[in-house]
Amino acid sequence: MALSRLAELLESYGGRDRVIRLFYYGTQFAAGALGSGRTADKLILLSDHLSNCRTILRLFDDLPMLASTLSYGFGPKGGDIFLRLCNVLSNSLDQLYYPLEHVAWAADLKLLPVQSSENWWTASTLCWALSSYISAINYSVQNYLMRHEAIELLTALRCGLDFIIAVHWLPEGSILWSSRLTRWQLGLLGLVSSVISLYQTQ
Repeated sequence: MALSRLAELLESYGGRDRVIRLFYYGTQFAAGALGSGRTADKLILLSDHLSNCRTILRLFDDLPMLASTLSYGFGPKGGDIFLRLCNVLSNSLDQLYYPLEHVAWAADLKLLPVQSSENWWTASTLCWALSSYISAINYSVQNYLMRHEAIELLTALRCGLDFIIAVHWLPEGSILWSSRLTRWQLGLLGLVSSVISLYQTQ
């Protein structure tokens, strides 16, 4: 039964991305726990390739995200205005995230006449951080309105963890705890977030 469920999960793009994400943060955590040495270096190299894999796969996410954004529009009429606003803002930031990341990726490979990819990476990461923060607030409010539904609480926790991770990837000293997390801390936060995400696909 477990093997069948895993196979089904890996057959879908979303499921496969969640599994790759789990292994990425798992290797980050393991490398950070080891500290140094050949094994740690190999794990870091593996995690870098897993991250690159997800970045390349996201090159094809623009249209599905656009379809989702257009489908939601300004949200259902009669719904809570605050929640609708949160969803619209989050969708807009997610939509903007992809092209910014694509340009940064292409700039790193010298495919575009861009002198530095740093600003593009920062902009895409900022979109990720803001979207995660807004989503965490959104699901926290939904959890309160729905009288502590477990699924809303878990989603709020996952988005909160993603916000912490995203802020870490911003330029050092730019805001809050940017670039201050250790590798094992980053890996642990990502592992918890990834496990929640996988659990919610059940």
